[in-house]
Parts: sequence; C-alpha cells; structure tokens
Amino acid sequence: MEIIYLYSNDIFKDKVSNDTNMVCTIGVFDGLHKGHKVLFDTLFTEAARHDAKSVVFTFDPHPDYVLGKRANIGYLLPLDERINAFRQIGVDYCCIIRCDERLVSMPYQEFNSRFLAEMNAIVVGDDFRYGKYGKGNPATLKDICKHLTVVPVLVGDDGKKIGSEDIRELLEEGRISEANKLLLKDYAMGGKVIKGAQLGSKMGIKTANLKLAENDFVLKSGVYKCYAIFDNTKHLALCNVGTKPTVNNSNDRSLEVHVLDFDGDLYGTFILVRFLEYLREEIKFNSLDELKKQILKDIERVRS
Repeated sequence: MEIIYLYSNDIFKDKVSNDTNMVCTIGVFDGLHKGHKVLFDTLFTEAARHDAKSVVFTFDPHPDYVLGKRANIGYLLPLDERINAFRQIGVDYCCIIRCDERLVSMPYQEFNSRFLAEMNAIVVGDDFRYGKYGKGNPATLKDICKHLTVVPVLVGDDGKKIGSEDIRELLEEGRISEANKLLLKDYAMGGKVIKGAQLGSKMGIKTANLKLAENDFVLKSGVYKCYAIFDNTKHLALCNVGTKPTVNNSNDRSLEVHVLDFDGDLYGTFILVRFLEYLREEIKFNSLDELKKQILKDIERVRS
C-alpha cells in the first residue's frame, strides 16, 4: 500500500506517479465497524470492475475536532493503526488529508477539483457530507464522476444506524461487549511496556504498565477481561484502565495488564490489548492486601 500525505493546497494528481484507473472512498473511518465493511466491499468490487486501484481518503485530525463540533476525546483507531487496518484489508492507496481551518472552509467544488477529479469511480455512504457547511453530498459528486455508488447506511438490530459515534458512547459506558458486536475486531489499545512502581510484583501478581498514546480514546475506567497480544501470541489477561486510586494520588490514567500464566520479562515489548468484557468499576481499597484479594477474584472470573 502506498501512503500519500495531502494538504489543503495540494492536488491529488500531482502526488501520483502512474496513470492507472482509480476508485475511491472518503471518510475518517475512526474505528472500523460493520457499516464500513459494506463500504469497503463495494470499493473493491468497483475497483475490480473498472480494472482500477483502490484509494481511501481519510482525514487527520478529525474534522469534528477542527470545527469544534465535539470535544477531542481521542480516537478509537489512531492514525497509525488506521493506516495498518487499510493495509490489512488490501487498500492500494491511503491518502491522508491534513485537516485544518482552510480545509473545513473549502467549498465542495474545490475539494472535488483538488482531490477527486481523477477518479474513475467513487463509493460513499448515503449520509456522506463534505466541504464548507457540509454542502457537499453524494449528489454533488456526480458533477465530477459518472460512476458513483451510494451505499445505504447499515442499521443494527435496534434499527439505529451503525456509526463510530454510537460505538464511542458504548465504550464510554463500559458496554464493551455491545461495542465489539459492531466493530470488525474487538476494541483494542496498545503500547510499549514501561517501568512502573512494581507493586504488582510485590503482591505476587506481575503486571505490565503500558505507555499509551495521547490520542487514544478515553475508555471507561475499570477492570476488564481481555487478550494481551505480543510476539504473535494471544494470551488471556486481566487489565485495569484508570488512575489506580489505591496506590496513586494523581489523576493520570494508565493501562495495566496482568497476563495469566506468564512470568517473562516484557519491558520494552509492544502489547496490543483487545477488550472482551467489563468486569467492575475501579475501586480504592483500604490496603494492598484488600486489593490483592480482589485481583485474585478478578483473575478467577477471567478464567471462568
């Protein structure tokens, strides 16, 4: 997969070195869910039909954050993980458009001419909006592309649209199992193992402290059943997301993982944590002994 970085004053065709046919889709794609799968399946179908390369246009940062539509609470799928996800599903070109004040105030006609004029076909969802004031929509894409496929929004069993915003709400409430049913893969966060206070080792329950990215989504604090994935191996694990109030007086959030039946050295290792089930809220215990007893109960629940 080729990665192309674009700014608001760039023209897409100036960044591409070949003359092959191209079919694109456009969106932030923050957290790949079942609705996105329908869109990408259609993209690849259209690419094959037009003997074309598949192109994904995504934005960084999120346009909602630039416009101030909502608070910046991070990403379900940070940019590097988003790029890797596109690579895994077989996208040919990942085009990352730098989203700034100029871009969000760009009329849709200019967006079309700068980025989409070379496309042989375009695939978007029927709720797609773009350009200044969101005046661009699937109908305005017909101005530059006669091969336009509009994919109906996918709805869940409750009749509601499946979207990243709904998934974020579920995760904020700790409803991890429900969120995972909508995502293509169980929700995950990852980071390198860093040196902590080593209180887990003193209690006889070794834990790995992960350094998280600043733009990771703020998942609900609490204790989760999860998988810890490292060295191409998946391990059943227990993790805590939050401030560790029993042993910590600060409000700094962290992700701490206890890998079941593993006693090796993990310092410097990148661990991907896939969340499976929300077990309980984070609690401030009166002593380390009380904390240890509860963690042992949590581990037994993970095993069951």
